Amino acid sequence: MYKVAIVDDNKFEIRELTDCISKTYIAEVVFTATNSVHLFRWLHSKEVKPDIILVDIMMDYIDGVTTTLALGRQFSEIKTIAVSDTERENIIRQMLNVGAYDFINKLSLDPNIVKSTLIKVYKQPYQAVLPISDHFTANSELRLSSREIEYLVWLGTFLNDSEIAHLMGVHPRSVDNYAKSIKEKTNIDCKRALARWAIRQGFSKILVF
Repeated sequence: MYKVAIVDDNKFEIRELTDCISKTYIAEVVFTATNSVHLFRWLHSKEVKPDIILVDIMMDYIDGVTTTLALGRQFSEIKTIAVSDTERENIIRQMLNVGAYDFINKLSLDPNIVKSTLIKVYKQPYQAVLPISDHFTANSELRLSSREIEYLVWLGTFLNDSEIAHLMGVHPRSVDNYAKSIKEKTNIDCKRALARWAIRQGFSKILVF
């Protein structure tokens, strides 16, 4: 049986996806989360990881693109499938471009289609992991490091440093160092002001609706 996790900010749709997966008879849902923070905390606490994670594209808290980028960098052994009720190709393409292996449309859930998608993704070779910084704006004059850019991506979602450390898979002290370095480079002392600056500079929420 394939082990599957789901992250989706809609509890009803989590139930729909879970029910559909159970009807494939080849996979079981081992964990569900309504936001990416809970997902990453669970992943960091478990030695046995799921084979595949279904990631909702358009989540209010932290979107699917940012989640998929971080999953690819920290847990490259786990494959991701984008799920959404959108049919906009540009949004779906963004998820595939950042590392999702396939896409499932929630408007037409069918156990046979989900089954074939799970089998296909499970058998696919692992994709090369692209740096998270490749997908966000970086002002070359500031000379931000890849890790500093990743910190700004998470900071733009207004998480606290403890949560960001979990998501980045680093010690909280490292996050403090990233923050200090960025503040020196940008001359922005207030963390909330830095978060707003990160959003304006395009370090977060890259989906175009």
